This record gives sequence, C-alpha cells and structure tokens, in this order.
Amino acid sequence: MAATEGRSLASQEPDDAFAPENAEVDAAGRIFNMRLPSETNWRQARARLWTWFWVLVIFVSLGCAVSSSRLSVVDRDSALILLSNGVVVDLHSRLMWPAKDNGQDISFEQAKEYVHTFRLAGYDDWRFPTLQELETLLVEGAGNDTPPGQGCYGGYDMHPFIRLTCCCPWALEDNGTRAASFPFIPGMAAGTMWHHNSGGSGNRVLPVRHLEYGWQPPEGD
Repeated sequence: MAATEGRSLASQEPDDAFAPENAEVDAAGRIFNMRLPSETNWRQARARLWTWFWVLVIFVSLGCAVSSSRLSVVDRDSALILLSNGVVVDLHSRLMWPAKDNGQDISFEQAKEYVHTFRLAGYDDWRFPTLQELETLLVEGAGNDTPPGQGCYGGYDMHPFIRLTCCCPWALEDNGTRAASFPFIPGMAAGTMWHHNSGGSGNRVLPVRHLEYGWQPPEGD
C-alpha cells in the first residue's frame, strides 16, 4: 500500500505554488537557484545604480558638448590663449587665469576669501598663484593698456590678454605675518615685494587653476 501511494505521489504534476517567489522551480518541482531577499534587493539596487550612472554620463557628455560648441578663441599668441568665457589659458604651464583681476584694492585676508568663493567659466577650484606662476605672465616692455588711475600708474609688464588694474597681485607665499605680491611695474618686476597682511594699497588678486588632463582649445581655432 505504501509503495502504491509512493508511485501515486510521484506521478502527480509538480506543484510550485508553495515555492518562494525569489526561487526557481524545475520540471520535476525541485527548487533551485534560490536567492536570499537581501541578495535580490542588492541586485535590484545595483541595477538602478548602473542605470543612473549611465544617465549621468550621457548628461555630462551632452553638457560638455554644448559648452564646447559655444566656446571660442578670441585671441592667441605663442604663449597664451584668450577664450570667449573670460579665461586665459597657458598650454605650456597648464594653467588657467581669469582675463582680469578683482578690480580694486584688497588686503591679503580679503583676497583669501575672494579666492575661496571665486567662480568663473563653471570652475570653482581656483586658488592663489605662487610667485613663480605669476612670473609666467611677465612680459617685459608689454605696457599693458590699463590706464592710470586711483594711485596706479598703468602700463604694467603684464601679458596683454590679462587686464591688470594695479601693480601687484597677491601670491601664495606667506611667512605668517607678511604676504608676498608680484610687482609688474616696469623695471621692478623681477623682484619680490612684501606687504603686511592688513595692507592692500595697489594690491589685486588674480586666481589661478590647473588645466584638466588632456584639455585642448576649441576645434577650428
């Protein structure tokens, strides 16, 4: 009788009604490839993350394409490139500068805050330049076309692509009590001028940032 019942049970169709919904059932009714709920949730979350990742990649790529299509070269020489978004690029030193300084006297402490909050051309990673980096903008005899005014002589030995409204932009170097600035005054620009942190007469701030790896100017210019 027991054998008969066994044969009868074996001949029944497999019933997967009670199989967990996170498992698979084969033709014989055996459960296989059962996944724990946490594993299932993780797979779903990972799939969503990958979806959002590729959406973000496409969005950024489209944004860069639009930005690049609007960007153009205003002027260039053997040293620098002036772009339409208000920045000047040096491909030799791989540095990017704003095309003008802050436009008024500023103390070293105020300049720190200015650089910290400075935003231009979509970039927010600007910083103080070093004296050596400022020196790359020195063009002796350039006579930058900034007119005299407010105690500033004008005609500084700054590359003409950058508008310098007074002689001496602040530099990164600081010994704790006195900060350095680079004087672009004709005949003086090879030296280093020092000022008290509370100073600011004649001082300006000209932030700088490094170019991204592989950055190239707009095509066709």
